[in-house]
Amino acid sequence: MLRPHHQRPHVPGPGRRVPTTRRRVWCGVLLAASLCGCRALDASQDAEPGAYPVMDHRMGLHIGGLDLADFDTKIQVGQEGGSPGTPIDLESDLALGESTNTIRADLWYQPSRRHRFELSWYDISRRSTDQIDQDIEFGGQTFPVNMTVHTVFDTEIYRISYRYNFLVAERWQVGASVGIHQVDLVASISTTDGSIQEQLDTDAPAPLFGIHGAYAITPSCRMVGSVELLDVQVSGLGGFINDNRLALEFDLFEHVGLGIGWNGFLADVDVNEAGLSGKAEYKYSGWMFYLRGLF
Repeated sequence: MLRPHHQRPHVPGPGRRVPTTRRRVWCGVLLAASLCGCRALDASQDAEPGAYPVMDHRMGLHIGGLDLADFDTKIQVGQEGGSPGTPIDLESDLALGESTNTIRADLWYQPSRRHRFELSWYDISRRSTDQIDQDIEFGGQTFPVNMTVHTVFDTEIYRISYRYNFLVAERWQVGASVGIHQVDLVASISTTDGSIQEQLDTDAPAPLFGIHGAYAITPSCRMVGSVELLDVQVSGLGGFINDNRLALEFDLFEHVGLGIGWNGFLADVDVNEAGLSGKAEYKYSGWMFYLRGLF
């Protein structure tokens, strides 16, 4: 939620994220429902191991890193009925880095070859300090030219989904997915002495729809890919999000594997709330490297 500066309660430092009850409720309810579904499906459907065991693991934990680059972030926040705010390119206008590294974790359970449940988390944090070469209006605040400002742009993402494979063969499968993509976004600008500061802080659970596929190249190596689309239309937040992944996964030992792949992300959202309006375009792409615990 974007709050005018004079109404915002004190927070410990610019860009500090405050945990939300809504996020915990969504994740808790959906996780509980998924676990119940897992038990039912596990009891009713049991896939026999085939000639390609890389396709037959029941459960896995992926932990690894994202080496992200080619960030392109444009944001504009103003007051409804008043100034629309200054269009800002965060990379060129505020020297926000065009690349960063972060950690991603994925937990999944596959009671049969047709059904799979997934829970994911990752957090992308970027910060910069730079002298601006123009007046910038952001929300209800104006930052004068030549002022040195501190910029924060953080996105924390929680994702829970159910996948159903409607086409299944010994070495390949194709299916669709539904779920919830919880996006917590913090964008703030403040002077280095804290005399002027403004922050956009919003969180929104968005319905997730997607398609995915997997193909076993060898008994211990497979290619996986997915395209996921999110239509965000909740609580004054609207827009479109697209998340794409393509990876190679290897079984190194009985319970240990490795993955390497590519991830591309695009978001185009509008915010209209409490007399304030804004829009943001945000995209990146990069490499994924992760260890796989297999059961």
